[in-house]
Amino acid sequence: MLIKETRFDGMRTYITVSPEGNKWLYKLELTTFCTSTTDQPDTTHLFRDLNFIQNSIEINEMTYLEYCNRVKPIPEFFLAHPWLAVFLPASVAADYVDEILTKLPLEESSQDLFLLHSFKGNLLHTPLFRVPKTETFFLFSLLRKCALDSPRTLTHLTNNRKLLERCWEIGGTYYPFGMIDLYQNDWKFHYGSYWDQVVRIKQLFDPNHLLTPGQGIFPGPDHRRHKL
Repeated sequence: MLIKETRFDGMRTYITVSPEGNKWLYKLELTTFCTSTTDQPDTTHLFRDLNFIQNSIEINEMTYLEYCNRVKPIPEFFLAHPWLAVFLPASVAADYVDEILTKLPLEESSQDLFLLHSFKGNLLHTPLFRVPKTETFFLFSLLRKCALDSPRTLTHLTNNRKLLERCWEIGGTYYPFGMIDLYQNDWKFHYGSYWDQVVRIKQLFDPNHLLTPGQGIFPGPDHRRHKL
């Protein structure tokens, strides 16, 4: 409903384990812009028809610059983690997210953060940026705070591959910043009908295969297969 309406200028969803540790908690971050302190929105009108936990609303006022920098960098987030992010058509997003969350132990996910952000497909025009060809789609990110030397890391990496394949099965696409092993056949599937264009661009600008060999899209100078 909120995606189709225009009452808010921005919307993000965070999924975490509740403080009690017994359920998943969805937190919706809704943004509306105003031109001055006297041009304040009517919150009662904005929150109409919404079902949420009473007394859970937090309202923060800030400048536009503060808004753009509201997610302050946390040093630990710059470390390598077994993260995964996928784009999901709106029609299958709920089932996919529920399927994953029901299999995750709450006690092992208390430090994790999952993102579920909505997008309108007609607003994105970046060339070769692979997203579902639907009117609306979601970015679902599993941000796990698990160091690479943790015993859980290998399990997460194995699951990441399974979750990505499941995403592809239902018409989703991969947001290629996560930690997962991908090879050239995977990238061919990722780019689909754009693959020939990617090959032509590679041959034109990097005929010696010197750039980004570690991504596994093309062989490196030593012609060995590379992983992410």
